[in-house]
Amino acid sequence: MMRAGLLLLLMGSAALSQAQRLEVNGDWKAMPSQTAIPFLLEEPMSQAYLHQRTNLKWRSANRAWSVRLEARTRVFYGSQVEQTAGFADGLSADAGVWDGSWNWWEAADEKGVGNTLIDRALVSYRRNRLRVDLGRQRINWGRHTVWNPNDLFNAYNFFDFDYAERPGTDALRVRYGVGDNGMNEVEVAARPGTPDRAPLVAGLFRWNVRSVDGQILSAYLENTYAVGGAVSAGWGPLSLKAEGTHFGASPTWGDSAIGSGTVGIDATWGEGAFAQVAVLRTPGLGGSALLGLASAGQTTQQPWSLLPFARTLMTQLTLPATERLRVSGALLFVPEEDVLIAMPSVVFDAAPNLTASLVVQHARIRSPFIPDAPMETLTTAAFLSLQWNFRVRNLL
Repeated sequence: MMRAGLLLLLMGSAALSQAQRLEVNGDWKAMPSQTAIPFLLEEPMSQAYLHQRTNLKWRSANRAWSVRLEARTRVFYGSQVEQTAGFADGLSADAGVWDGSWNWWEAADEKGVGNTLIDRALVSYRRNRLRVDLGRQRINWGRHTVWNPNDLFNAYNFFDFDYAERPGTDALRVRYGVGDNGMNEVEVAARPGTPDRAPLVAGLFRWNVRSVDGQILSAYLENTYAVGGAVSAGWGPLSLKAEGTHFGASPTWGDSAIGSGTVGIDATWGEGAFAQVAVLRTPGLGGSALLGLASAGQTTQQPWSLLPFARTLMTQLTLPATERLRVSGALLFVPEEDVLIAMPSVVFDAAPNLTASLVVQHARIRSPFIPDAPMETLTTAAFLSLQWNFRVRNLL
């Protein structure tokens, strides 16, 4: 009922304000996959996957008001749905103030499920240096390209490569530009509490001085405080990024304060070549490395526990093989627990709005119970996708 009421409110707002511009864009994607977990299953799990995303944006004639409504609809079918505990329930779960996720189809054989998630539904107001956003939105405070302990409102999962838009949160966000360079900004955001989640109130100040961007933040979350900051600086093709947050003691993670931080160096050159190295330090709250890694692609990340390991090293490289073909690879290593994760990929732009890709996620681990044990495969997953993008402008 609340979901229907919100949609009617957004549509009514657009109609009453005499809309001057309406844009629609999105994509269709088919992505079959196969996942092998040798220590648990004798046979690999398969899954057929169909994804559709639609984004609507209305803007008033004076550009002061805008309304966004975005949703992703997904259909899954295969043995992976059947053999993954809580797969359907996890899809329909919504931690927001209102329920924007629902399963509209569940197969009788428990191998299939269809779900729609509204992950953007907000009204925005702009006037000079002031911007106010109210509703379900993405509050992106992170500066690093891989891990973001400053993303207090909606940290994302690095392994969830299929979710380019990243999660949204129900919040009020107010931004105001200061100074004359257009890069300095004060921001305050608040997310109300729910029966399953504590309230969150935070403030941030970001600035720019020549080639250096910085920010500091403070917050009240999980019934405690948090303070953090980030800095990024560029020298020609090279860039340095560092980001960290300190969290006070909370029943959510224990009776002592914890911290999460990352630092990395990246470089760009030529026509789309990119490389980076980075390290992440976290409290390692995920319990056993084996269970943490096995569930990484199915859980919502938190800024205080971006990975279940205390220290993770990463290197990544992207190279354009041709004008339309790109090859990439990321390698993550956890030295304390002997975990190695490789993520190679190939992307082919068949047309301006048609893209084909192959992504592989392979994880290996050394048994902590056997001295001098060899590295063994934990899981291997392969995803083959074909995506078509569309955009329609000036509908009104």
